[in-house]
This record gives sequence, C-alpha cells and structure tokens, in this order.
Amino acid sequence: MNGGNRWITLSEGVSWLAFGRLLKTNELIGHLAASRYSTEKLKALQEGVEKVTSKARNGALTLQGRFVVGAAETGETALTGCIPTQTLEDYQAFDITTGGLRYGTGLMWLPNTPVEDDKGLWHALGPMLRPEHYTHVMLDYSQLEKQCRPKNRKRLGDLELTKWWNGLSGDEKQLGEAAHERMLEVAFPDHDVARQRLRALRGPRKRGREKKSP
Repeated sequence: MNGGNRWITLSEGVSWLAFGRLLKTNELIGHLAASRYSTEKLKALQEGVEKVTSKARNGALTLQGRFVVGAAETGETALTGCIPTQTLEDYQAFDITTGGLRYGTGLMWLPNTPVEDDKGLWHALGPMLRPEHYTHVMLDYSQLEKQCRPKNRKRLGDLELTKWWNGLSGDEKQLGEAAHERMLEVAFPDHDVARQRLRALRGPRKRGREKKSP
C-alpha cells in the first residue's frame, strides 16, 4: 500500500486513518478543498491526528521530524530526529499546509469558511503561542497498521459509552487517559471514541502522574 516504504509522512498517516487513503500534504489539501473543508472531513481528520499523537505519546508509534525554532522556517537544513514522547504532550497541532506539528492542539492554517469560491480561500494561522515547530514529520507505517485502523469503524453511541463508564470501578475511573483508551479498544474493537468524548467522561483532572493499569 505504501510501496514497501516503512516511513510515510504524517499527512499520509492521518489521512489514512481519516479517509482510508494515503494522501500527501498537497493531496490532502486538495481533498479537503474539494469538500469545501466540510465539518465532517475536518472532524475525521482531527480524530486521525489525535489518534496518531496519542499512540506516539504512549510509545506505540514512532514519529520523527526536523525541529526548527523560527515560526516560518521550513527545516530544509535541519537534522531529522525522533520526536520525544514527552514533547508530544505539547506539540499536537497539525499544520495542514506543511504536514508538521506545532505547539498546541487542533488543526492549523484552515481557510476561513464559508467561502464564495476557490480564489477566496486564504489560510489564517490560529494564535501562535510558540514559534518552534516540527517539519518533515514522518511515522512508521508498519506500526500504524498494527496500532490503528482506518476510519471505517462505527462511532460508539452515547448510551453505550456512558454505560461502559458507569460500569467501571472507582479505582478504574482513576486510571490515566492512555489506560482508558486501551480499555475502550478492548471493549469495543469495532467502534471509535474521539478523545474529546473520553475526556468529557473523565472530567477535570489534577496535573501530575495518574494511576497506571495493573
């Protein structure tokens, strides 16, 4: 599917999860533009980004990229290295125009919507809290295939999700987010649960190390 190449771009990885297709950065932009950046497409892409960064933070996926300190730097002469898992706690914002990761969360450099025509499209960067960012981000495709599935699984219903949460013991509810994600994958292998929905169930948490599953 990827021509035997073990490494693929972040754009290809998140688009495979969101749309079931390996789309390079320019192809992904074209795919989104063709749908006029529909809410459905953006939501699917956001969930794909969250899944990749979550798996990478847990050490299940390896990400590599070029770290640059200037907001507009492209990283052409920067050295490529593995992105530390702890760094991914902060750099989870997917830059659609470059296929890189920036400080924060969400999708960055989206055009204003609605738009009248393609010539009216322009990209506006959200509030940039830090100029440092990662470019040329790649991931291990074999790991992605093993750890994740394309976006063809059903959305788990609100009633089923609430019932699952209410069925957990007090100690289980105090486990960390990664443990809860693994528990959901085991309990509902054919369904997807967006991270925002899980966090809404978990509620506010104090900063610090959370309990790990036994």
